[in-house]
Amino acid sequence: MFWPWAEKLLAVARAGRLTEVEWKDMFPSYPGAELPHDDWFDRAPGLKFGAISPGALAFHGGLTGAHEAPELARSLIAGAQPGSGSNNWTVAQGEDGRPILANDPHIGLSLPAVWYFCHLRIPGVLNAAGTTLAGAPGVILGRNERVAWAVTNFMLDAVDVLTYRVDPDDPLRYFTDNGPLRMRQESLTIGLPQGRSVTLPLYLTEKGPVFTSLEKGVNAAAIMKWYGTIPDGAPDDRTFRGVFAFMRAGNVSELLEAAGNWKYLSMNFVAADVDGHIGWHASGAAPVRRGYSGRLPGDASAGADWNGFLPFEAMPHLRDPEEGYIVTANYRPEKYDGPVLSHIWCAPYRYRRIVSAIQGMRRPGVKEFQALQLDVHSGQADRILPLLHGLAFEDPRAAEAALLLAGWDREVRAESAAAAVFEVFLTQLIRCLLSERLGSDLDLYFNALSHTVENEILERPNSPLWKGDMIGTVTRALANTIDACVSGMGADRRTWSWGRLHRHSFRHPGASGRLSEWLLNPPPAPAHGDNNTINVSWSNPGNGSYHVTTIPSMRLVAALGDPDGLFIIGPLGQSGQPGHRHYEDLTDMWREGKLVRIPLTEEGVRAAVQEKLVLARS
Repeated sequence: MFWPWAEKLLAVARAGRLTEVEWKDMFPSYPGAELPHDDWFDRAPGLKFGAISPGALAFHGGLTGAHEAPELARSLIAGAQPGSGSNNWTVAQGEDGRPILANDPHIGLSLPAVWYFCHLRIPGVLNAAGTTLAGAPGVILGRNERVAWAVTNFMLDAVDVLTYRVDPDDPLRYFTDNGPLRMRQESLTIGLPQGRSVTLPLYLTEKGPVFTSLEKGVNAAAIMKWYGTIPDGAPDDRTFRGVFAFMRAGNVSELLEAAGNWKYLSMNFVAADVDGHIGWHASGAAPVRRGYSGRLPGDASAGADWNGFLPFEAMPHLRDPEEGYIVTANYRPEKYDGPVLSHIWCAPYRYRRIVSAIQGMRRPGVKEFQALQLDVHSGQADRILPLLHGLAFEDPRAAEAALLLAGWDREVRAESAAAAVFEVFLTQLIRCLLSERLGSDLDLYFNALSHTVENEILERPNSPLWKGDMIGTVTRALANTIDACVSGMGADRRTWSWGRLHRHSFRHPGASGRLSEWLLNPPPAPAHGDNNTINVSWSNPGNGSYHVTTIPSMRLVAALGDPDGLFIIGPLGQSGQPGHRHYEDLTDMWREGKLVRIPLTEEGVRAAVQEKLVLARS
């Protein structure tokens, strides 16, 4: 699930200390976006909030300021992974004239693996294969005999911050548009490691729980507004009913209609069927906001709130487009002119790279889609580097970094030294731009900032973030890049490579010492790709490490013209039992982009089966 939470927490943390122009350059949404004016920047200078609670901070993954947070925050933050996304696409006519579909969901790196591959067959009822989750019945992603389906995060913004004015002498007294009210107080006990626990007060308003402290002297409180904090009127989520309907769907229309059961999870459902139809529909309960845009904290004291949800029929959707293909990759839907559903989207690089590749394919097959899933060309570098090449740098370190980048083929491969320089440069550019403005908050919110500001800022030479010295700032960032590369990889440039910094490190939660790590954890390995390549390997360098945190947790290709045409792979193995031969036997295949066929027909199953387990009643 996508949680657009960190940006709004940062707004509260830096209330009154950032201008609207600065904020728009830090969070530009998407190229060419016309962002609304928010009254937040008029209100914020007069608001005095207490500290943000550790529990609220833990909601945005990949926090890097945990060493400065109290023990509770460190415990909540442990294991949180940054990065969100996925790719899916389909074409109406593959190499055999029937549709073909692909999917690779991006999820935090974990051991055991997230997905379990399966084939479920009940004669006369259903016959479906694909991926399921431990403890979750049914095939969540995959295909049946007639239709295949895939998902990506839609990036719907359904997590808000609202603010109330409170009485500085009695902060539990808050002011609404209907007069003053008093907060309800409860106690919340949270478990900590080694059998310990801590009990904290929880303050509830009419519109949600407070997540800022309420000591005397504060005049404002921030609250969380989300499906789970609505006392009444929460959407009727029937996710598993949708999953069961997917497995029995007979065509694209039936499959996408079933996606309407998914309310709490907002996904781009893409489907294709044996009759040649393709389609897309976004799921989720989109809040209809009153009195604010949702991009920044709304004024609950003036009546800002949700006013119901957008009907499923009004969510973005598409059927059988004339161009013959559909692509989603967490980017803003281009063929949608309805209400604004989010101001936070992934950068367009993966989306545009996939569209360009498909437009160049006449009638693709499984092999073409399989190769596209492994693509690591940097569209981000294509956009950013030409803006650097026209600049001259007097600092020899900056000139060296610029020269390395000028000769790069822009393929983010593990063996590439220039790829390492580029990725480190992006980190150093953000630090040079924002470290003085955000102070210690920069590390805490680095992940939220690191996929927004650097994409647009070089095209905005008059941005206040440059402080009037764009070339000087870029020079410092490039010089710091060389220093950071020397520090991380040594002075010998011949030994530099992206894979030295950027590695897959699967860690079992039970691996707590050298022996258990040796027994449970596969050896780390260099990783291709970055946060914006089709073959994603997301990292959060705000914590000083480029180790991979989010991966293609599964790759799937479904060829509807072949009744056994489901091909799939994932990291690690299908057994969570250490020492078992299937504990990590798929890892090398996953890294190499190979796929395994999962047949649906009886003939295909008989030909593929290697072992059989029969459960019989005694």
